[in-house]
Amino acid sequence: MFGIGIQEMVLVGLLCLVIFGPSKLPDMARDLGRFVSEARRSVEEFKEDLVAEEEGGRESHKGRGPEASRELEENVGRDEDAVIDRNAPRAEHL
Repeated sequence: MFGIGIQEMVLVGLLCLVIFGPSKLPDMARDLGRFVSEARRSVEEFKEDLVAEEEGGRESHKGRGPEASRELEENVGRDEDAVIDRNAPRAEHL
């Protein structure tokens, strides 16, 4: 587990016991456990959201045919022409 052996874990436990005392150690362990479980839950929710978005994205692209692709290309072309036309007078002043 993370390259840490039993001896190192015992040493870390003893250091925590000496530094924080026996009264605070159970509370700290409980807080650490809650943090780890909340972090795991957040990671799982994030994974589920990514998978759901990926599946939703695939389904929305499946229904598109060649007509939709042509229409998208035409719209992009028109937008590019409009940007070029707006920047043309500025380029002449340089």
